[in-house]
Amino acid sequence: MFFTWNKLLVFYNTCIKASTVFHDTMFRGVTNAPMWFFHHNPSGRILNRFSKDMGQVDTLLPVALVDCLGFFLEVIAILVVVCLVNWWLLLPTAVVAFLLHLLRLLFLSTSRELKRIEAIARSQSLN
Repeated sequence: MFFTWNKLLVFYNTCIKASTVFHDTMFRGVTNAPMWFFHHNPSGRILNRFSKDMGQVDTLLPVALVDCLGFFLEVIAILVVVCLVNWWLLLPTAVVAFLLHLLRLLFLSTSRELKRIEAIARSQSLN
């Protein structure tokens, strides 16, 4: 239990430091932006994007990192078991992994477009 508590404490401190560095980097990027950036992007859109990104870093990123690490370790364990049971199962596993990668690319492009439309709709209400 002591090691679990220490692991969570280190993870929490790492997330706080990452959030601080991310905020400082974003703030420096906005304050050092050329004037044309502010002419092409309304202040509502800039504030909305800044607050949304910080909210995601603070709330979603830690959970996503823990889940990602767990899934990665599970995939490694599954691949080790597949290798130990039957080497020939690696071929269909590679095909499925490739198909999942293609599905991921499709999802990411659709998700980005949806987020862009959502940000435009939300920034119009802030201006």
